[in-house]
Amino acid sequence: MDLDDRVVFGAIVFAGIAIPGVTSYFLSEMGADTLGQVVWAAGYGGMVLFVWYHWLRPMDMQGA
Repeated sequence: MDLDDRVVFGAIVFAGIAIPGVTSYFLSEMGADTLGQVVWAAGYGGMVLFVWYHWLRPMDMQGA
């Protein structure tokens, strides 16, 4: 993993937490608490699945 991959990884993780979090906050402030929770779970979960599929799944994690 070179520097460019680390920057992209960090940006995706940051965006996957910040964007759903801010959206969830504003929806909760408007009175749509359940929708805010769904947006948070879908955004965060989608980011986790994307990171797993793109970076973690291809790793060879076998022992010696």
